[in-house]
Amino acid sequence: MGILGRIVLLLYTLSLAVISALVLGMSALGWLTPLDWVRTSLTADPNGRWTVGIASLVFFVVSIVFIIYTFTPRYPSRALVHETDLGEVHVTLEAIENLVKKVTRQIRGIRSVKARVATTGGGLEIWLRTVMSPDVSVPAVSEEIRTTLKGYVKNVVGAEVAEVHVYVTDISSESRKGRVE
Repeated sequence: MGILGRIVLLLYTLSLAVISALVLGMSALGWLTPLDWVRTSLTADPNGRWTVGIASLVFFVVSIVFIIYTFTPRYPSRALVHETDLGEVHVTLEAIENLVKKVTRQIRGIRSVKARVATTGGGLEIWLRTVMSPDVSVPAVSEEIRTTLKGYVKNVVGAEVAEVHVYVTDISSESRKGRVE
């Protein structure tokens, strides 16, 4: 659940706590002022009916959303699972992305790289957005990236790499780090 969902849940819970306290006060102490206000709002004042109706609709919709959220399956974890005799080993796709970036940066001619990894039926699919040096052959470096990554990921993670997509976003002679003046 994201931050917006948590804020809505907090406001919803606080509102229900206040309503519960009012109902408890009405039933246990005989405090009828809130009940008289609701009765007056519903019967006498047309704007009050709209206010109570809209508030009730908001509570109803939020309740339905939370019920649906409770029973919907969570998105699958972004991890590879290797089962062994002693248990399971989970390797997150983020860890594989970091490994791919580290290996790709070590290849001559790569200035910077961004990586994205996904699982497919045939193995891992890797997307790279790279900045290369102008003094290297782009097809040769791209092929080196593909072969290096397939072997390295297989050895370290134990997963097959189905495809490696290399996108060259810039060919630049600038260094990886900014200049200090």
